[in-house]
Amino acid sequence: MSRWTSHAKWPHPEVKLGNTENVSTDEHGSEGEARAICHRLHDRGFGADRKVWPIRTWVTGKLWHKNHGEVVVNEDTQHLDRANPDPTSRFVQHDGDIIEVSKNMVTGTEPEAAGL
Repeated sequence: MSRWTSHAKWPHPEVKLGNTENVSTDEHGSEGEARAICHRLHDRGFGADRKVWPIRTWVTGKLWHKNHGEVVVNEDTQHLDRANPDPTSRFVQHDGDIIEVSKNMVTGTEPEAAGL
């Protein structure tokens, strides 16, 4: 299963989360679910009370590449994807490097679950 995380940076002192970055995170089963939470936070704010809104939100994900193993989707790779004219490829991060890979080589499951 793919692992997606929604992140929200909150203004301090209005929201105090107890971590240095003042960032909240939540795990999701799909990229769409994580993006929906980010949109909801921008629409409704912290605790859905429409009083405090995030400074910014973003989504990260961990996927499985058939040759490279675990790869990461983050803000940097998503920025490159938006500018990518090739609909058959996407950018991912692997071992600290951003690489362009064929979309059909990236799955949301590890090899055992995918039957590989």
